[in-house]
Amino acid sequence: LVVSTEAIKTFRSNLAELQAILVKTQSNVENMAPIKPGYFGLGGSMYRAITGDKGAPGLQKSTGDFLHNAVNAFEKLMTDIDAMVKQYDSVEEMSTLTAEKLNKEFDDAFKAMGALSSPTA
Repeated sequence: LVVSTEAIKTFRSNLAELQAILVKTQSNVENMAPIKPGYFGLGGSMYRAITGDKGAPGLQKSTGDFLHNAVNAFEKLMTDIDAMVKQYDSVEEMSTLTAEKLNKEFDDAFKAMGALSSPTA
């Protein structure tokens, strides 16, 4: 299976669109207005779960960290794509790029993307 330049460029463009959404979401999470706990037990519990409690990060920090890592992983992958497209700058060279070679080209970036699904990412 040979990979076309246009398919790779489309993939990169799609990544850029997704990354822009992640960047905006990351900003929204990081700049979220302070949450008031309310005057009932469950309100206080929800407040601590979102903002953190006793040194443990809350949902806001965990989500912000995940989004930060995702943005960085997308950036790494897009950088790899740009370098690869530049490396295979001729039609003849690009026609030798198989899916297997492409996977090797993006191995580090794919590992970073895969690590996002682990709880320690």
